[in-house]
Amino acid sequence: MRLAVVAALVLLAGITLGSCGDDLGQGSVAQGSCTDFSNQAEAQRAANTLDGDDDGRYCERLPCPCAGPGGSSGDSGSGSTNRSSTPTPAGQAPPGERLRESPGSNRSGAPASVSPATITHVVDGDTVDARLEDGSERRVRLLGVDTPEKTALRSGRAECGGQDATQFTESLARRWPAVVLRTDPSQDAVDRYGRLLAYIDSATEPGRSYQQELLTQGWAKVYVFERRPVGRIAAFRGAAAMAQREGRGVWRRCGGDFRRPLPG
Repeated sequence: MRLAVVAALVLLAGITLGSCGDDLGQGSVAQGSCTDFSNQAEAQRAANTLDGDDDGRYCERLPCPCAGPGGSSGDSGSGSTNRSSTPTPAGQAPPGERLRESPGSNRSGAPASVSPATITHVVDGDTVDARLEDGSERRVRLLGVDTPEKTALRSGRAECGGQDATQFTESLARRWPAVVLRTDPSQDAVDRYGRLLAYIDSATEPGRSYQQELLTQGWAKVYVFERRPVGRIAAFRGAAAMAQREGRGVWRRCGGDFRRPLPG
């Protein structure tokens, strides 16, 4: 009888331990793999895969439909791909977007880049080609100013003062072929055409720049993109105001209209 009781107790203990083990097994989630899921939303709901960048989003490279932390939806639609955590290279637009033309540099808060260079060609009043110290060539759009077009790009005709502005910039390139290209941390570094956006400062006469000279002589106007003025805006506006008061450049030849097309 005693042996029968002991056997019954042992059997009962085994059943209890087995039940506890089953509960523990159900409560613990095995680590999964992104390959176990057909889309990112499924992986997000499972929440048992590795989150490599600890941003709360699982399997970010899987196709959508997608979901974020707490079930918030991300990109949706069949065939679309979820946003990758890989950073976009500098000067390139993220997929589905493009860099807009702007009067300046990086907008990343990074320090301005400073590049000694030699002007090799003048495209028009506000665009030049420059050779950097490493021998590479860059097309440069003058930051914070705009000159009339010398060719029929905007209005179908060349603009009043466009040829004069180009010739004036050519004179600056002969006077100051050695320059320093400086970007502006408050602006974009490269525009949608791939041009570097920079101040062009004289390397031989400190404090002088192509922009300042064009504004002072009235062949350029101040350019502000999306209400984000460049760092040198106060000096630029002062130079432009002086040209207007003294009737120089476009203010004299074109009545101050920088967009007036020339007669056909």
